Amino acid sequence: MSVISSAASERSVSFQGEEMSAEQIMDTIIKEVQGALNGLQVALRNFCALEEQSVDENEDFKEAVALEDATIDLCDTINQILKDLVPVVGDIRGPAPKESKAWWTTHKLERKAERKAEADARKADIAAAKIARKAEAENVLPGVAE
Repeated sequence: MSVISSAASERSVSFQGEEMSAEQIMDTIIKEVQGALNGLQVALRNFCALEEQSVDENEDFKEAVALEDATIDLCDTINQILKDLVPVVGDIRGPAPKESKAWWTTHKLERKAERKAEADARKADIAAAKIARKAEAENVLPGVAE
């Protein structure tokens, strides 16, 4: 057993109202995420296969809505599990020593600014792609092959 693994086994952290070792929490979180991702993959594959199985427009639509609901629920589950992980990581890290408090405060502010800039860049990329697709669609005449 490595020193890191040994330390993780001994550190007790609270997760979802239970005290457990950091290693148990990591195993629990990864298992939950993997299960939800597997369910998400199945739901998405079923969603994509729905077109091939077209039988009745109304029933197909209702089935598509059910698969959409399942997909959204699984995404919500994964997001919640990952949100629950954030404070656990902080507990595992522990508080900053006195000598590092000023650095830690600066680091948190810089990290927050970096993450905001990355999120803003992703939003801008998505908006630019939408504009490009719309412009491309407007330049293609209906019924004319390229």
